[in-house]
Amino acid sequence: MGYMEEFGETVLTVKQLTLVVSETIALIPGNLVVEGEIQKVRVYKDFMVFFELAGDGQSINCFTTFTELKGELPEEGSKVQVTGEVQIGKKTELRFRVRKFASSGDTGDAAKKLELLKIKLREEGAFDVSRKKSLPRFPRKVAVITSGSSSAWEDFKRVSSSRFLVSEVVLFSSTVQGDLAVQEICTKFKEIEARKGEFDVIAIVRGGGARGDLEAFNSEEIARAVLNSNIPVVSGVGHEDDVSLLDLVADVRASTPSNAAEIIFPDSKDLLREINDLKQKASNLIASKLYLAEQAVQNLNVSLERVINNLVSGVESKLDILKARLSNLDFEKIFAKGFALLELDGKILSSVNIVKIGDELDATLTDGKLNLVVREKINK
Repeated sequence: MGYMEEFGETVLTVKQLTLVVSETIALIPGNLVVEGEIQKVRVYKDFMVFFELAGDGQSINCFTTFTELKGELPEEGSKVQVTGEVQIGKKTELRFRVRKFASSGDTGDAAKKLELLKIKLREEGAFDVSRKKSLPRFPRKVAVITSGSSSAWEDFKRVSSSRFLVSEVVLFSSTVQGDLAVQEICTKFKEIEARKGEFDVIAIVRGGGARGDLEAFNSEEIARAVLNSNIPVVSGVGHEDDVSLLDLVADVRASTPSNAAEIIFPDSKDLLREINDLKQKASNLIASKLYLAEQAVQNLNVSLERVINNLVSGVESKLDILKARLSNLDFEKIFAKGFALLELDGKILSSVNIVKIGDELDATLTDGKLNLVVREKINK
């Protein structure tokens, strides 16, 4: 306790405080045996192994080597006993240096329950893509379930306001961690569903944390609330590598709260570009249609002109024929050839059978008329 006695109430530097903490940790006995559930296993350069040891809603960071693990990577969800000592890292975070690793060959209670629940829901078709609802392209109103004081809520608001200001975002503030979280989140679902037709999308968002912090989102109650919802649900809980039961039943899973906002709201800049593209396409289409119409009118004019010319030419040919025929019917020319027109009582004679002996006929010739008396009829 030398440092504690030396500094007393003196203002400490960061280094001095770190030394005080290190000295305090050094008092903790080595070869501690700790039991817990393995979570978030990570391997660094094929040598170091990092993981979390969780239990009773708490977790501690642990690290060891492949050599001390005898080449066997610990399985997430398994219940183990580790032997080692508490250390302080470069950023003064507490961590447990594992020297020995003993697996109980069992799976942690929480992991067991979660796996059984997953099997149950999978058999019900809860994870099927076919049952998932699609999101509207232009949401009018979005309900967000999260803590009103969280960075997740701030991130969601920031991204949504930068993308699509037309939509309204309504916060349904809830605890998102601990024993009360499940009940509060389910209550918020009921409140949203009760406001029928008001919301187009429900987003459940929360920032990252230890696996124990996200335990509420593995509850059957929240999963059922999502499955029974008539409104599409987007989950944006934790980091990208955190996959909860909520993520599996949600209609759309986002990797983070910010990503949830990106998925729900269209980007106004993209929409503006799309509108400009559509305007350009419409302008090009109209110009193309006008050009085709002009070409069609020109072709029609040429066709009409050709048809009219053909009609005029046909009419002229027929008129020439009629003129020739009429010319052949010219009485003056007929009379000049020695023919005469005979009439009986003003009617033109076409047959000898019409007249009788003694009838008076009028004969028209080229230079005058004659009055004739029929004295004899000779039939052919």
